[in-house]
Amino acid sequence: MPQNGRRGAGSGGYRRAYPCRDPARLWHARPQRIMLFYIYGCSLHRRDTPNRLSLYFYRQHHPTDIMGKLIKNHWARLIILTSAAYQICAAVEGFFWPKIFWDFLTKNLDGAVKPVPALQIINIIMGIIGLAWEWPLGAIAGTGLHRSIEARLIVYPLSALVALLIYQGTNAGLYYIVGMGAYFWAYSEGEVVCPEPWTLPKRGSTRRGV
Repeated sequence: MPQNGRRGAGSGGYRRAYPCRDPARLWHARPQRIMLFYIYGCSLHRRDTPNRLSLYFYRQHHPTDIMGKLIKNHWARLIILTSAAYQICAAVEGFFWPKIFWDFLTKNLDGAVKPVPALQIINIIMGIIGLAWEWPLGAIAGTGLHRSIEARLIVYPLSALVALLIYQGTNAGLYYIVGMGAYFWAYSEGEVVCPEPWTLPKRGSTRRGV
């Protein structure tokens, strides 16, 4: 039997060379041993072709390199698009069944939905603004208004407010709140809204600009 321990599994040489064959057990091994397994896996065939075991450890210690990083303003854009579309549909339904959601507390707001559907018209306008802003419409794509997260955090609370007033628009208002939270998360991390959807800022560009 060779003395290097690469063969001879029946005599225990294989186990001495590879003390933890189960990847789950390697969590209990020392960090130096984990690094040795990764280095060995990368050197099996080619340096740029790690084996399955080494990829397992790389995914555990570098998950963002394998799965990618969440772009918060992309996620917020989808939520706001859904909110705006829902808001328009709710406002149209409000023309046929005008009702204030908070009428169980006060009747003073009923005049905003009937006989003149003022609140429904405002909801349609705000929904169209949200769709045009986030799609975006060709006339505003790439402008300072389109790229400004701060402006969104000012306008969308108004959209959420008018949506939460009518009975049919409560879900849209809640979606707006979630979207604003995602946009605030993106703003706090310095993300930039690109002129073209689903794109990333180029190298050398500023982190946040208008």
